[in-house]
Amino acid sequence: MDKDTGQIQQPLPEDPNQPTIESFPNAHTLDRQRAFDGFKAILVRWIVYCHIAFFQFKNSYFRQLLYYMYPKLASLLPKAGKTIQKWVIYAFN
Repeated sequence: MDKDTGQIQQPLPEDPNQPTIESFPNAHTLDRQRAFDGFKAILVRWIVYCHIAFFQFKNSYFRQLLYYMYPKLASLLPKAGKTIQKWVIYAFN
C-alpha cells in the first residue's frame, strides 16, 4: 500500500517456502460453527487485551482488512459495537 495515497500496490512475489492454507487442513475454513467460535474467542481476547474500542468494528478499513483475509466474514462479523460488547461480557462471565 502506498503510505501517502492509501492505494493498494502490486503484491510481493510469493515465497515458494511459505506454507499455504492447504498445509493446515484444520484451519482451512470458518464455515463450521466450531471454527467461528474459535475465531470469536480469539477476537474477544484481542479486543480485551489490546483495549480495542467497540466502535472500531464499524471502521471500514478494519472490516476491509478482515474481508480481504476471509470474504465470508462479511456475513458473520457484526457491525454493531453493542454485539461485540455482548460477546466480551459473555466471554468473561
